[in-house]
Parts: sequence; C-alpha cells; structure tokens
Amino acid sequence: MPVAEPVDSAGDFALADLHTVVDLAVGRGGLLLTRGERVVVDEIRALSGEAGAAYARLSNRVTTIWPADVVSVNVAEELVKCGLLSRFVTWSQRADALTMPALKKGCRVLGLPVGGKRAAVVERLRGQTHWTDQGFLRLRHPRLILRLERWALLRRRPDRSAFVVGRLGVVRWPEYTPTPGVGLFATRSVWRRWSHRLRTMDAATPEDWLAWLDAADSPAPGRLSLVRPLTRRLIEAARQLERAGEPQVAAVIYARLAEGCHVRADGIAARHALALESAGQSMEALEVLTHALSEARPRHSVGIHRTAKRLSRRLKRGWPPAAPLRPITERRLRLTRLPSDEARPLWQGNSGGTVIEQAVMQNLADLGRTALSAEGTLWRTLFAVLFADLYFLPVPGALPTRFLTGPVDLGTPHFAERRRSEITALFASIRAGHAEDLIRDAWRRWHGCALTGAVWSVVSESELTAVANGLGPEPLVAMLQHLLRHGLRSTSGLPDLVVLPGPSARIDGFPSRIPTELFCIEVKGPTDSLRDGQRVWLDRLVSMGILAEVWHVDART
Repeated sequence: MPVAEPVDSAGDFALADLHTVVDLAVGRGGLLLTRGERVVVDEIRALSGEAGAAYARLSNRVTTIWPADVVSVNVAEELVKCGLLSRFVTWSQRADALTMPALKKGCRVLGLPVGGKRAAVVERLRGQTHWTDQGFLRLRHPRLILRLERWALLRRRPDRSAFVVGRLGVVRWPEYTPTPGVGLFATRSVWRRWSHRLRTMDAATPEDWLAWLDAADSPAPGRLSLVRPLTRRLIEAARQLERAGEPQVAAVIYARLAEGCHVRADGIAARHALALESAGQSMEALEVLTHALSEARPRHSVGIHRTAKRLSRRLKRGWPPAAPLRPITERRLRLTRLPSDEARPLWQGNSGGTVIEQAVMQNLADLGRTALSAEGTLWRTLFAVLFADLYFLPVPGALPTRFLTGPVDLGTPHFAERRRSEITALFASIRAGHAEDLIRDAWRRWHGCALTGAVWSVVSESELTAVANGLGPEPLVAMLQHLLRHGLRSTSGLPDLVVLPGPSARIDGFPSRIPTELFCIEVKGPTDSLRDGQRVWLDRLVSMGILAEVWHVDART
C-alpha cells in the first residue's frame, strides 16, 4: 500500500484553520450541541501531528469517501480509533469514490462491459459486490463539520479556502478583531427547523416558501438568513407563473410578499399590477399602485407612474401627474460603425473596432479628455476607499467573524446610526477640502484589500483623486450620503462614463462643445433607450450639482 505524502507546514496550517473554525463555532453555538456532538468536537480539538493534518485536509474535501491509501496506515488507524473516520463503506459508495481505471478494472472482474461515460460505469457496478479488494475510508460526522463551519463563518456555503488564499497572498483580507454580539439560534429546535428548510428549499413549493417567511420562526444572522433566497425564489416563481398564463396565482404571491413586508412593496408593485391586470382585475391593480406610490423610492416611482397612467386611461379615471424630472442635456455623436457578426455592434476607435462605450472614450482621448468607465463600480470604489476605516470600527455585532469584507450592518440604517460621530467628522473633512488627502492615505493602507464595494482594477489612485477633486466637496458629500442611506446596490443605473476636467473640445456631433469640468455620460446606441433607473440617476446627479448628459451615438453615413 502506498505511503501518504509527508506532512509539511501546509498541513500544520490546515489543522490550525480547522481548530480556529471549531473554536469559533463552539464559542458561538456550543449550547446547541448535544453531548455526543461535544465528544466529537473534543476529539477534533485534541488532534495534532500527522493525523491532525491529514484529518484537516480530508474534512475540507468535497467528497467524504476515499481509497484507504489516501493516508498512511498509522494515520488511518489513529483516526478510525478516535471515531473520526470509518472503514465501513458500502459497495455503491465505493463505486462513487474510484477513478475510471479502477472502475473499469472492477467491471472486468465481473465480466461487465467497460465502455461508456463514468456515470454509466458507476451505475453498472451499483448493487454488485466483490469487484475490488481495495480498502476505503469514510469521513464520519460530515454534517457536524459543515454545521461548525457555517456557525464559525456565518455562511450557508462556508469555505475554509479563505484561510489558504489569505496566507498565499491571493486575497488580502482586512485585519480586525471580531466583535461579539451576534447570536445564532435561540434553541436547538429553531436550528433544526432552519436546517431542514435549507436542505429542502429547492424541492419545496412556493406555498411552502411563503409559509416559512410568514412564520418567521427560524431567524439566523448574516448570510445564514433564509429571507433573501426565499424571496428571490418566490419572485422568480411568480414571473414563471405569469409567463405560463397563470397571472392570478402570481398576483397572490406578490400580494403576500408585500403584505408580509418580506420585500419593499414598490419593488414589485408594477409586476403585481400587471399580473392583476392580466387576471382581469384592473381596479385592484390600480389600488396596488396607489398604495405603493406613497412610499416608493425614486427608481421605482417612474415605472409605477407609467403603469398607473396607462391603467387609468383604460378605466377612464384620473391619475395625478408625476413630479417632472429635471431636463437632461442630450447630444448626438457621430462615429463610424464597423461590419461585425458580434452580438454587440462594433464601432471605430483609435485601436480598431470596439464596443460603443470604449469608442466614445477613445474619441474623447483623441480630444485630450480622459473618460473613465464608471457605471456603479467607480462610485462604489470611491465610497469603499473613503469609508474603509469606518467599516472596521469595533461596533458590537458588526464584525462577528473573520474574512468579512465589510460590516454586516453596511447598507442598513444601523451603519450610520452606530458611527454617527465618525461619519460627521469624515464629511467635515471632505467639506474642508481634504478629500484628496483622505483618498491617498486610505489608498496607501487599503489598496488591494478585499473591501465591500472596492474593485481596485477599474480605477487608479490618481484617477480616483481626480474624480473627487472634479466633483468638489458638496457634490462628493451628496453622493456619499446617498450611498450611505440607500446602500451600494442603489448604484444600478449610474451613467456609463465619467469625464475628468480638461481642455475645451468639440466633438463630431451636436451640440459640439463639451464642458471643461467633470461630467457624466450615459451612452446610447441607435436602438437603445433610457431605462427608468438611468433616468432617475441622471436627475439625481443634476440635483447634486454634477453635470450629466445623454449621448446618442449615430453611425456616420
């Protein structure tokens, strides 16, 4: 029997990672373990040396059954003796664990065909016995290990590789001391109910999902929460019902989601109304829109008004006009369109054919102006750089575990409430003209670190400081306040490009003279039009004192 590879420092690290996970999990949810589970946990904690390193490596694998030569005989014997591995493996399980050559060898022993794909060969051997004399090992208590990882990392799909990529320098994780204050489940029965729902979620029906949300009897912190995956499944199920010609059933799902406050009513109001209209309930649809409009966020109110206005005309009823959005500067730019079989048309840039946004950027570069690819990524990165120090303040419960890229309350009202004085000081410093110094200092300390919102590859330090300086203190603070209040997800719909301040220039279009100060551009091709979210953001930028334009690109004739 082959001897296993010698254990090196990587094995020691793997065991240290496992011990860290177990300690974090027991510290957070030890009262939810049975006496027998505590015995297993104590056995894992007591592991050391070659056996401990081997177990740490095996318990982190996707599979739970392996040929016995995966570790040395002495290590296997030690782990079997302490109850962490087992030699009892069924014949069907053995087939799943072997490679194709070994499976074919087993087929030859029984006189079975050896051709076909792996699944066919495995199925051929199921139910058969005595086709190999190879020994096997099976990981015991895999569900307990998974549970400990979930409790330690507060994720439904935990991954210990975060330890490894951090040590190797592949990912630079933020350094902070986890802050206590986040509990797990009130009782073991609550945890069992949560675990059952997670395990059966994909096979359950929309009615089951709604009942689970309405019951609210298995709450869990952080990414362990089932609320978001359940609501996402329900909204997709309602859309499928609409497409299948069952709008009445879809409308019931939308109504229960809104009535139970599982999602914001304005986010699904238009779809709810359309489902009711398709079901012949136009008056009820109009009532849904009227109710949602009272608390609608700007990016949803445009669609609600449009749908309600159309319904009102059909019902011969009045509907109050929406508050008009500010007029936006629109330009027409002429570029050369290239023949192409690509899904997106190609346009002539200074380096050949490219997509329309890149062509506009290269056209501006020829005129001496720098344009940055923006959308939401640039703005989220700007926010992350300026707020990085505030992310990792020792706020109780905000940093409950390791390998977080930001506090768990980011994007909620609690983030600002718990850091009010620090945020006030940050905005005061920006208003005093220190934005460039703040960005340079934060960039030096945080660049390359995994931070919520930051995408370091899209913008350089000099470009980010140029954006901040080009905006000016008050517009920059206004943008940061919006992202602070509404979360980084609210950046959806921001314009494609940000043009930095530069010399006066004329484009091949109308109007031809472009501003010398910083301005944003939403680029639209010949067949493209503004979405509601984009129109709202253009209006919002202008209200913040930031120039924003729509550039309609036409093909040169």
